[in-house]
Amino acid sequence: MDTAAIELFKKVLEVQVQDKNKILLYFVVIIAASILSIIVNTIIQVIMSSKTYKYDIRKLRNERCLKLVENLYSYLNTISDDLLSNNPDATLKQIIKIRKWTSSNKIVIGKNIYKITIEILDYFSITLSDMKLRNIKTENDLFSRFIKGYESL
Repeated sequence: MDTAAIELFKKVLEVQVQDKNKILLYFVVIIAASILSIIVNTIIQVIMSSKTYKYDIRKLRNERCLKLVENLYSYLNTISDDLLSNNPDATLKQIIKIRKWTSSNKIVIGKNIYKITIEILDYFSITLSDMKLRNIKTENDLFSRFIKGYESL
C-alpha cells in the first residue's frame, strides 16, 4: 500500500513539473485568496469588537441606571412611610439628602425619572409642612408615574 501511495505521488509530481506555469498560477491565486481572506476576517473582527465594546458600555450604563432608580424608589418609599412619624426634622433632612443625591445623579437616572422624583420630593415637602395636605391618591399617582418611568428605561 505504501508503494501505491508513493507511485501516485510521483505521478502527481510529474504532472506538476510539466505544467509549471499552471501550478505557479494556482499558487499565486491560492496565496492571494488567503491574503484577501485574512484581510476581510481582520476587518470583520475589528468591526465586531467595536460593536461589542459599545454594547457592553451601554449594558453597564443601563444596569447602573436601573440599580440607582431602584434605590431611589426605596428611599422615596421610606420617606413616604416616615411622613407619619413624629420627627419632621429627620424627615426633612432625608428629603434634602435625596434631593441632592438625585441632582448629582441626574445624568444617570434620566430626565423623566428626575422630574418625577423632584415632584414627589416637592409633594413630601409640602405635606411635611401641613399634614392635612397629605392625599394618598396623589401620592399613589406620583409613585405610579415613577414606576412607569422606570419601566420605560
